[in-house]
Amino acid sequence: MEESEPKTWQLVIQAAQVLSNRSDTFRLSEIIKEVRKIDPGKEWSSIQPIVQGMTRDVGKGPTGKGGKPFIKVSRGVYRFATDLDVKEQIIIPEGTLFPDRETVRLAGLHKHVMAGIGYEPGGSAESIVISGGYVDDIDLGTEIIYTGQGGRDENSRKQISDQELTRGNQALVIAEQTNTPIRVIRGSKGDPGFSPSAGYRYDGLFLVERHWFDVSRDGPLIVRFLLVKLGSLVSVTNSGHYEDPVPNPPEGNALPARAIQPARNGIVRDPAVSNWVKELYANACQFCGIILKTPTGSFSVGAHIQGLGRPHNGPDTIDNVLSLCPNCHILFDTGARYLLDDRRTIFDALGGPSAQLKVHRDHEISLVAIQYHRLHIAGIR
Repeated sequence: MEESEPKTWQLVIQAAQVLSNRSDTFRLSEIIKEVRKIDPGKEWSSIQPIVQGMTRDVGKGPTGKGGKPFIKVSRGVYRFATDLDVKEQIIIPEGTLFPDRETVRLAGLHKHVMAGIGYEPGGSAESIVISGGYVDDIDLGTEIIYTGQGGRDENSRKQISDQELTRGNQALVIAEQTNTPIRVIRGSKGDPGFSPSAGYRYDGLFLVERHWFDVSRDGPLIVRFLLVKLGSLVSVTNSGHYEDPVPNPPEGNALPARAIQPARNGIVRDPAVSNWVKELYANACQFCGIILKTPTGSFSVGAHIQGLGRPHNGPDTIDNVLSLCPNCHILFDTGARYLLDDRRTIFDALGGPSAQLKVHRDHEISLVAIQYHRLHIAGIR
Protein backbone atom coordinates (compact mmCIF):
# COMPACT_ATOMS: atom_id res chain seq x y z
CA MET A 1 0.00 0.00 0.00
CA GLU A 2 1.42 3.40 -1.02
CA GLU A 3 1.61 5.88 1.86
CA SER A 4 0.76 9.55 1.38
CA GLU A 5 3.65 12.02 1.33
CA PRO A 6 4.39 13.78 4.64
CA LYS A 7 3.18 17.36 4.83
CA THR A 8 5.68 20.21 5.06
CA TRP A 9 5.04 20.81 8.77
CA GLN A 10 5.87 17.15 9.46
CA LEU A 11 9.17 17.52 7.57
CA VAL A 12 9.93 20.69 9.59
CA ILE A 13 9.39 18.84 12.87
CA GLN A 14 11.59 15.98 11.67
CA ALA A 15 14.34 18.40 10.63
CA ALA A 16 14.14 20.33 13.92
CA GLN A 17 14.45 17.09 15.90
CA VAL A 18 17.65 16.24 14.01
CA LEU A 19 19.06 19.72 14.68
CA SER A 20 18.07 19.70 18.36
CA ASN A 21 20.21 16.59 18.86
CA ARG A 22 23.22 18.74 17.97
CA SER A 23 22.32 21.98 19.73
CA ASP A 24 19.54 23.49 21.87
CA THR A 25 18.95 26.17 19.24
CA PHE A 26 18.87 26.15 15.45
CA ARG A 27 18.58 28.73 12.69
CA LEU A 28 15.84 29.05 10.08
CA SER A 29 18.40 28.42 7.34
CA GLU A 30 19.43 25.17 9.06
CA ILE A 31 15.83 23.96 9.27
CA ILE A 32 15.30 24.68 5.57
CA LYS A 33 18.56 22.95 4.63
CA GLU A 34 17.63 19.88 6.70
CA VAL A 35 14.12 19.73 5.19
CA ARG A 36 15.59 19.83 1.69
CA LYS A 37 17.89 16.94 2.58
CA ILE A 38 14.76 14.92 3.32
CA ASP A 39 12.79 16.27 0.33
CA PRO A 40 14.96 18.06 -2.26
CA GLY A 41 11.83 19.22 -4.07
CA LYS A 42 10.80 21.57 -1.26
CA GLU A 43 11.49 25.23 -2.04
CA TRP A 44 12.70 27.79 0.52
CA SER A 45 9.60 29.89 -0.07
CA SER A 46 7.30 27.00 0.86
CA ILE A 47 9.16 26.08 4.07
CA GLN A 48 9.72 29.50 5.67
CA PRO A 49 6.02 30.40 6.26
CA ILE A 50 5.40 26.95 7.77
CA VAL A 51 8.17 27.51 10.34
CA GLN A 52 6.82 30.97 11.12
CA GLY A 53 3.30 29.58 11.57
CA MET A 54 4.64 27.03 14.07
CA THR A 55 6.54 29.63 16.11
CA ARG A 56 5.80 31.94 19.01
CA ASP A 57 8.04 34.62 20.52
CA VAL A 58 9.35 34.07 24.05
CA GLY A 59 6.84 35.18 26.69
CA LYS A 60 3.83 35.49 24.39
CA GLY A 61 1.41 32.88 25.65
CA PRO A 62 1.15 29.09 25.74
CA THR A 63 3.21 26.78 23.55
CA GLY A 64 4.03 23.10 23.60
CA LYS A 65 1.05 20.74 23.93
CA GLY A 66 -1.41 23.61 24.22
CA GLY A 67 -0.03 25.61 21.29
CA LYS A 68 2.95 25.90 18.90
CA PRO A 69 6.08 23.72 19.05
CA PHE A 70 8.82 26.35 18.43
CA ILE A 71 10.07 29.34 20.40
CA LYS A 72 11.78 32.22 18.56
CA VAL A 73 14.84 33.04 20.68
CA SER A 74 16.15 35.87 18.48
CA ARG A 75 16.09 36.92 14.83
CA GLY A 76 16.21 33.71 12.79
CA VAL A 77 17.05 31.53 15.82
CA TYR A 78 14.61 28.94 17.23
CA ARG A 79 14.34 26.15 19.78
CA PHE A 80 11.73 23.61 20.79
CA ALA A 81 9.23 24.84 23.40
CA THR A 82 9.53 23.36 26.90
CA ASP A 83 7.19 23.21 29.88
CA LEU A 84 8.80 26.37 31.26
CA ASP A 85 7.63 28.36 28.23
CA VAL A 86 3.98 27.73 29.01
CA LYS A 87 2.08 30.45 30.81
CA GLU A 88 2.27 29.89 34.59
CA GLN A 89 4.56 26.90 33.78
CA ILE A 90 1.51 24.67 33.27
CA ILE A 91 0.70 22.33 30.39
CA ILE A 92 -3.07 22.09 30.00
CA PRO A 93 -4.01 18.41 29.62
CA GLU A 94 -6.59 17.48 27.03
CA GLY A 95 -9.96 17.00 28.72
CA THR A 96 -9.45 19.76 31.32
CA LEU A 97 -12.76 21.35 32.37
CA PHE A 98 -13.37 25.05 33.01
CA PRO A 99 -16.46 26.66 34.58
CA ASP A 100 -16.63 29.62 32.14
CA ARG A 101 -14.94 31.45 29.26
CA GLU A 102 -12.98 33.72 31.59
CA THR A 103 -11.12 30.81 33.17
CA VAL A 104 -10.44 29.46 29.68
CA ARG A 105 -8.91 32.85 28.85
CA LEU A 106 -6.85 32.97 32.04
CA ALA A 107 -5.47 29.51 31.26
CA GLY A 108 -4.12 30.91 27.98
CA LEU A 109 -6.16 28.60 25.77
CA HIS A 110 -8.41 31.19 24.10
CA LYS A 111 -7.82 34.92 24.32
CA HIS A 112 -11.41 36.13 23.84
CA VAL A 113 -14.37 35.92 26.21
CA MET A 114 -16.95 36.37 23.43
CA ALA A 115 -15.43 35.74 19.96
CA GLY A 116 -15.24 32.13 18.84
CA ILE A 117 -11.97 32.40 16.87
CA GLY A 118 -8.76 33.28 18.69
CA TYR A 119 -6.13 34.97 16.52
CA GLU A 120 -3.68 37.85 16.15
CA PRO A 121 -4.65 40.35 13.41
CA GLY A 122 -2.87 39.41 10.20
CA GLY A 123 -1.70 36.10 11.65
CA SER A 124 -2.84 32.52 12.00
CA ALA A 125 -5.76 31.43 14.12
CA GLU A 126 -4.73 29.79 17.39
CA SER A 127 -7.97 28.45 18.86
CA ILE A 128 -11.72 28.11 18.44
CA VAL A 129 -14.65 27.68 20.80
CA ILE A 130 -17.60 25.60 19.59
CA SER A 131 -20.66 25.85 21.81
CA GLY A 132 -23.82 26.02 19.74
CA GLY A 133 -23.36 29.64 18.66
CA TYR A 134 -24.01 28.88 14.99
CA VAL A 135 -26.77 26.50 13.90
CA ASP A 136 -24.69 25.42 10.88
CA ASP A 137 -21.88 23.95 13.03
CA ILE A 138 -21.53 20.15 12.76
CA ASP A 139 -19.58 18.29 15.46
CA LEU A 140 -18.52 14.75 14.57
CA GLY A 141 -16.00 14.23 17.37
CA THR A 142 -12.68 13.86 15.55
CA GLU A 143 -13.97 16.13 12.77
CA ILE A 144 -15.70 19.48 13.11
CA ILE A 145 -17.38 21.49 10.36
CA TYR A 146 -17.03 24.93 11.91
CA THR A 147 -18.91 28.05 10.84
CA GLY A 148 -16.88 31.22 10.32
CA GLN A 149 -17.65 34.54 11.98
CA GLY A 150 -19.69 37.51 10.83
CA GLY A 151 -23.03 38.33 9.20
CA ARG A 152 -25.22 37.35 12.15
CA ASP A 153 -27.81 39.50 13.91
CA GLU A 154 -26.96 39.39 17.61
CA ASN A 155 -30.59 39.82 18.67
CA SER A 156 -32.28 37.18 16.50
CA ARG A 157 -29.06 35.06 16.21
CA LYS A 158 -29.93 34.58 12.52
CA GLN A 159 -27.58 34.97 9.57
CA ILE A 160 -28.54 38.19 7.78
CA SER A 161 -25.58 38.83 5.46
CA ASP A 162 -22.84 36.90 3.66
CA GLN A 163 -19.64 36.09 5.51
CA GLU A 164 -16.27 37.12 4.05
CA LEU A 165 -12.69 35.88 4.31
CA THR A 166 -11.69 38.59 6.78
CA ARG A 167 -10.73 38.75 10.49
CA GLY A 168 -11.03 35.34 12.16
CA ASN A 169 -12.09 33.64 8.93
CA GLN A 170 -8.91 34.86 7.24
CA ALA A 171 -6.89 33.67 10.25
CA LEU A 172 -8.35 30.16 9.93
CA VAL A 173 -7.43 30.14 6.23
CA ILE A 174 -3.87 31.10 7.18
CA ALA A 175 -3.87 28.21 9.68
CA GLU A 176 -4.96 25.91 6.85
CA GLN A 177 -2.21 27.18 4.54
CA THR A 178 0.53 26.94 7.20
CA ASN A 179 -0.69 23.70 8.83
CA THR A 180 -0.89 25.47 12.19
CA PRO A 181 -2.58 23.33 14.89
CA ILE A 182 -5.70 24.90 16.41
CA ARG A 183 -6.72 24.45 20.05
CA VAL A 184 -10.38 23.37 20.27
CA ILE A 185 -12.53 24.23 23.29
CA ARG A 186 -16.02 22.74 23.44
CA GLY A 187 -18.83 24.34 25.46
CA SER A 188 -21.86 22.72 27.08
CA LYS A 189 -24.27 24.24 24.53
CA GLY A 190 -22.73 22.30 21.66
CA ASP A 191 -23.58 18.83 20.36
CA PRO A 192 -24.45 16.80 23.48
CA GLY A 193 -22.67 13.76 22.07
CA PHE A 194 -19.27 15.48 22.18
CA SER A 195 -19.67 18.42 24.59
CA PRO A 196 -19.27 18.71 28.37
CA SER A 197 -22.42 18.69 30.48
CA ALA A 198 -21.44 22.06 31.99
CA GLY A 199 -18.87 24.78 31.36
CA TYR A 200 -16.07 24.31 28.81
CA ARG A 201 -13.53 21.59 28.02
CA TYR A 202 -10.17 21.73 26.23
CA ASP A 203 -10.30 18.96 23.61
CA GLY A 204 -6.82 19.10 22.08
CA LEU A 205 -5.31 20.13 18.76
CA PHE A 206 -6.98 20.05 15.35
CA LEU A 207 -5.77 20.98 11.86
CA VAL A 208 -7.81 23.03 9.39
CA GLU A 209 -8.01 20.69 6.41
CA ARG A 210 -10.01 22.90 4.03
CA HIS A 211 -12.57 25.69 3.79
CA TRP A 212 -15.46 26.50 1.45
CA PHE A 213 -18.56 28.68 1.11
CA ASP A 214 -22.02 27.30 1.74
CA VAL A 215 -25.58 28.57 1.93
CA SER A 216 -26.59 28.89 5.59
CA ARG A 217 -29.91 27.67 6.97
CA ASP A 218 -31.01 31.32 7.01
CA GLY A 219 -30.01 31.99 3.38
CA PRO A 220 -26.82 34.14 3.32
CA LEU A 221 -23.44 32.58 2.54
CA ILE A 222 -21.23 31.31 5.34
CA VAL A 223 -17.61 30.14 5.35
CA ARG A 224 -17.21 26.59 6.62
CA PHE A 225 -13.99 25.00 7.89
CA LEU A 226 -13.25 21.30 8.20
CA LEU A 227 -11.13 20.71 11.31
CA VAL A 228 -9.63 17.27 11.87
CA LYS A 229 -8.14 16.12 15.16
CA LEU A 230 -4.40 15.53 15.01
CA GLY A 231 -3.76 11.81 14.66
CA SER A 232 -6.98 11.18 12.72
CA LEU A 233 -6.35 13.03 9.46
CA VAL A 234 -8.31 12.17 6.34
CA SER A 235 -6.44 12.55 3.06
CA VAL A 236 -8.25 12.75 -0.26
CA THR A 237 -5.31 14.21 -2.17
CA ASN A 238 -4.82 13.02 -5.72
CA SER A 239 -1.21 12.26 -6.70
CA GLY A 240 -2.14 13.34 -10.21
CA HIS A 241 0.01 10.87 -12.20
CA TYR A 242 -0.97 7.41 -13.40
CA GLU A 243 0.34 5.10 -16.09
CA ASP A 244 -1.41 3.10 -18.82
CA PRO A 245 -4.37 5.34 -19.76
CA VAL A 246 -7.57 3.62 -20.84
CA PRO A 247 -8.71 4.21 -24.44
CA ASN A 248 -12.41 4.73 -23.65
CA PRO A 249 -14.06 6.93 -21.01
CA PRO A 250 -14.30 5.02 -17.71
CA GLU A 251 -17.68 4.86 -16.03
CA GLY A 252 -16.35 6.25 -12.73
CA ASN A 253 -18.41 6.41 -9.56
CA ALA A 254 -21.15 8.90 -8.79
CA LEU A 255 -20.87 8.18 -5.05
CA PRO A 256 -17.27 7.21 -4.22
CA ALA A 257 -17.16 5.42 -0.85
CA ARG A 258 -14.87 6.07 2.10
CA ALA A 259 -12.36 3.30 2.75
CA ILE A 260 -10.93 2.61 6.19
CA GLN A 261 -7.44 1.15 6.00
CA PRO A 262 -4.87 0.58 8.77
CA ALA A 263 -2.73 3.57 7.77
CA ARG A 264 -5.11 5.67 5.76
CA ASN A 265 -8.69 6.83 5.82
CA GLY A 266 -9.55 8.17 2.38
CA ILE A 267 -11.90 8.16 -0.57
CA VAL A 268 -12.03 5.22 -2.97
CA ARG A 269 -11.36 6.80 -6.35
CA ASP A 270 -10.83 5.22 -9.74
CA PRO A 271 -7.45 6.36 -11.10
CA ALA A 272 -8.66 5.62 -14.63
CA VAL A 273 -11.05 8.59 -14.42
CA SER A 274 -8.42 11.30 -13.91
CA ASN A 275 -6.00 9.39 -16.11
CA TRP A 276 -8.42 9.39 -19.08
CA VAL A 277 -9.03 13.14 -18.85
CA LYS A 278 -5.32 13.95 -18.61
CA GLU A 279 -4.50 11.67 -21.51
CA LEU A 280 -7.25 13.29 -23.60
CA TYR A 281 -5.41 16.61 -23.29
CA ALA A 282 -1.92 15.05 -23.49
CA ASN A 283 -1.33 16.46 -19.97
CA ALA A 284 -1.88 20.03 -21.19
CA CYS A 285 -3.49 22.39 -18.69
CA GLN A 286 -7.03 23.28 -19.77
CA PHE A 287 -6.61 26.73 -18.18
CA CYS A 288 -3.21 27.97 -19.41
CA GLY A 289 -2.19 25.36 -22.00
CA ILE A 290 1.17 24.59 -20.42
CA ILE A 291 2.59 21.05 -20.58
CA LEU A 292 5.03 20.20 -17.80
CA LYS A 293 7.71 17.82 -19.06
CA THR A 294 9.82 15.75 -16.68
CA PRO A 295 12.50 13.08 -17.27
CA THR A 296 9.77 10.46 -16.86
CA GLY A 297 7.21 12.11 -19.11
CA SER A 298 4.69 14.95 -19.05
CA PHE A 299 2.69 15.74 -15.91
CA SER A 300 -0.67 17.25 -15.03
CA VAL A 301 -3.17 17.05 -12.18
CA GLY A 302 -6.61 15.50 -12.46
CA ALA A 303 -8.61 18.16 -10.60
CA HIS A 304 -12.14 17.41 -9.42
CA ILE A 305 -14.44 20.38 -9.93
CA GLN A 306 -16.77 19.36 -7.10
CA GLY A 307 -14.54 17.81 -4.47
CA LEU A 308 -14.85 14.17 -3.45
CA GLY A 309 -15.83 13.08 0.04
CA ARG A 310 -17.29 15.04 2.91
CA PRO A 311 -18.37 17.82 2.78
CA HIS A 312 -18.66 18.23 -1.02
CA ASN A 313 -19.57 14.64 -1.98
CA GLY A 314 -18.81 15.12 -5.67
CA PRO A 315 -18.82 12.26 -8.21
CA ASP A 316 -15.63 10.58 -9.39
CA THR A 317 -16.61 10.85 -13.06
CA ILE A 318 -14.96 12.36 -16.13
CA ASP A 319 -17.45 15.25 -16.37
CA ASN A 320 -16.27 16.36 -12.91
CA VAL A 321 -12.53 16.33 -13.75
CA LEU A 322 -10.22 18.86 -15.42
CA SER A 323 -6.61 18.46 -16.55
CA LEU A 324 -4.67 21.28 -14.86
CA CYS A 325 -1.09 22.24 -14.15
CA PRO A 326 -0.20 22.47 -10.42
CA ASN A 327 -0.35 26.30 -10.40
CA CYS A 328 -3.79 26.48 -11.98
CA HIS A 329 -4.93 23.62 -9.75
CA ILE A 330 -4.10 25.70 -6.65
CA LEU A 331 -5.86 28.76 -8.07
CA PHE A 332 -8.93 26.66 -8.88
CA ASP A 333 -8.99 24.85 -5.53
CA THR A 334 -8.84 28.15 -3.62
CA GLY A 335 -11.56 29.82 -5.69
CA ALA A 336 -9.16 32.37 -7.19
CA ARG A 337 -10.34 31.09 -10.58
CA TYR A 338 -13.69 29.60 -11.44
CA LEU A 339 -15.82 28.83 -14.49
CA LEU A 340 -18.94 30.58 -15.76
CA ASP A 341 -22.10 28.80 -16.87
CA ASP A 342 -21.05 28.79 -20.52
CA ARG A 343 -18.52 26.09 -19.41
CA ARG A 344 -15.80 27.96 -21.28
CA THR A 345 -15.06 31.32 -19.61
CA ILE A 346 -12.40 31.24 -16.90
CA PHE A 347 -13.04 34.03 -14.40
CA ASP A 348 -10.20 35.40 -12.28
CA ALA A 349 -11.48 36.60 -8.90
CA LEU A 350 -8.88 39.38 -8.92
CA GLY A 351 -9.10 40.47 -12.54
CA GLY A 352 -12.31 39.36 -14.25
CA PRO A 353 -12.59 37.10 -17.31
CA SER A 354 -9.10 35.84 -18.08
CA ALA A 355 -9.22 33.12 -20.75
CA GLN A 356 -11.25 30.39 -22.41
CA LEU A 357 -11.21 26.84 -21.09
CA LYS A 358 -9.73 24.39 -23.56
CA VAL A 359 -12.33 21.64 -24.05
CA HIS A 360 -12.04 18.50 -26.18
CA ARG A 361 -15.16 17.55 -28.15
CA ASP A 362 -15.33 14.22 -26.28
CA HIS A 363 -15.16 15.81 -22.84
CA GLU A 364 -18.50 17.09 -21.57
CA ILE A 365 -18.14 19.11 -18.37
CA SER A 366 -20.80 19.11 -15.68
CA LEU A 367 -22.64 22.40 -15.27
CA VAL A 368 -23.82 21.25 -11.83
CA ALA A 369 -20.20 20.79 -10.71
CA ILE A 370 -19.21 24.19 -12.13
CA GLN A 371 -22.03 25.91 -10.27
CA TYR A 372 -21.22 24.01 -7.07
CA HIS A 373 -17.54 25.04 -7.25
CA ARG A 374 -18.41 28.67 -7.95
CA LEU A 375 -20.75 28.88 -4.96
CA HIS A 376 -19.00 26.73 -2.38
CA ILE A 377 -15.32 27.34 -3.23
CA ALA A 378 -15.28 30.83 -4.78
CA GLY A 379 -18.24 32.10 -2.75
CA ILE A 380 -20.00 33.48 -5.83
CA ARG A 381 -23.73 32.94 -6.26
